[in-house]
Amino acid sequence: MRRAFGVLALCGLFAVSLLWQVAAPARAQTRQPTLVRPLVTVSTNGRAIFDPLIDAIASHAGETHALTVTHDDSFVALRRFCQNNGDASPDIVLAIHRLHSALADECATNGADDIAEVELGRSAMILAVRKGSLLTGLTSRQVYMAVAREVPYRDELIRNTAVRWSDVDPTLPAQDIRFELPLRSEGSRAIFDSLVLEGGCRGEKAIKQIFSARLRTARCVTARSDRVREIARDQAARALLDAPIGTVGVVSQVDIARSDGLLVGLALDDVAPTPDAILSGAYDCSTSFWLYAKRGQANHGGSATVDALIEHIIEHSQSEDVVGPNGPLQSVGLVPLPPDERVAQRAALAARSSVFSLASVAGWLTSFGADAWAMLGPRYALPPEDTRAATNFTTLMDVAGYRVTDINSSIGIIPDAGMVFSISREMSDSDQTFLERELYRDSLRRPGAISALQRRIVRSIMGVRDVGGFEVAKVEIVFLPLPKVALTVSPRDVLASAATSRGPDDVP
Repeated sequence: MRRAFGVLALCGLFAVSLLWQVAAPARAQTRQPTLVRPLVTVSTNGRAIFDPLIDAIASHAGETHALTVTHDDSFVALRRFCQNNGDASPDIVLAIHRLHSALADECATNGADDIAEVELGRSAMILAVRKGSLLTGLTSRQVYMAVAREVPYRDELIRNTAVRWSDVDPTLPAQDIRFELPLRSEGSRAIFDSLVLEGGCRGEKAIKQIFSARLRTARCVTARSDRVREIARDQAARALLDAPIGTVGVVSQVDIARSDGLLVGLALDDVAPTPDAILSGAYDCSTSFWLYAKRGQANHGGSATVDALIEHIIEHSQSEDVVGPNGPLQSVGLVPLPPDERVAQRAALAARSSVFSLASVAGWLTSFGADAWAMLGPRYALPPEDTRAATNFTTLMDVAGYRVTDINSSIGIIPDAGMVFSISREMSDSDQTFLERELYRDSLRRPGAISALQRRIVRSIMGVRDVGGFEVAKVEIVFLPLPKVALTVSPRDVLASAATSRGPDDVP
């Protein structure tokens, strides 16, 4: 019996082994491949434009790969990108702001010393009217005074009661105010809020008294419920054509071109929205959309598979299928880069000569040529007829949110002189974008070592903000006997808490 049982057991094991071998091909067919899931963070403000582009970019990932997509503020996403702390840090960021030098330095320090930058396209938010309107141009402040729910009056904010454009400014026609804005969920609305409404209210004393960037932004961009209506982007041109003459709408370059002259773009702050002004950056309501990706992370302990996938995505994202005139850009309201710029960008990426290499970062930090860096790119230029007053160090510091609180001087054997700037308000993202433009324009207006040093001080303040969690509370500048600059840095939440406990005229 025992011998018979042993034979049966052996036969059973043989049968099981045979079945296992027969089933092996089926098991191989059902085995799921290991997914590679790079983390992609999309700028919240540009989500309406970036989300449709994700499909075009992700289509190159292949069947065994996928992208994990999250959404965050543009600056926050870039900070996390440069922290480079494993799974919590995105591998790719789609942003509406260009990577700053301070963050590029942090990227290099944390092992992300090879970053690909792809300019996907440019967008111009154009204020337009029907042909025959008496309106030919507006300033950002006039738009803000017409559209905002609350407007300044004698250093206070009151409910907006303007009915006609002449109520906003006597030089404007006596036409009823009618404004068509993009939906709050659309990217063009975020651009309008940031560049026009915040730009228009930036210099108002009642607004500048508000320390919190969040509260100040809310006061600037909250639109009135009367005289304003929201229109979906794909219906904006038709709705404007059907609206009474004098109605102002927010449209794209494509809408203007397709209207056969029936829609006319308004000059904004004395700059007409011509294609040349938009592509050169002289038209302030134009912005670029960027893709940043980390390369070569396998050299720092990362995954070679992820590196390979990211290279495929970089190659595809700057291909003609994506950024060319026949790609998806125009369907989401973006303008493709000129052909020569697209070719130059591909050549730079193929040569891995990104401006964000470690050597370039060192150059930024050691050379007065930092002004040539130009946060908005080398294409950026002054408006054709720049008649605005020249900036100086004090006005640049005012845009950054600082005002003079002390001027020190003494006369003696060794005279000394200096001044102290203290923070009066937080910079919003819109303030920082505006300040970047002003710094570059100032470098064109005021060449020279002294002005370059002044801009370096302002950029140092911006650099502290870029890294996140801190603000420069005080800037002490000594001119004599030896030049010296000292920055007092404090946690951002401490400064915000202190601001709530003091009056608008108090300074920390």
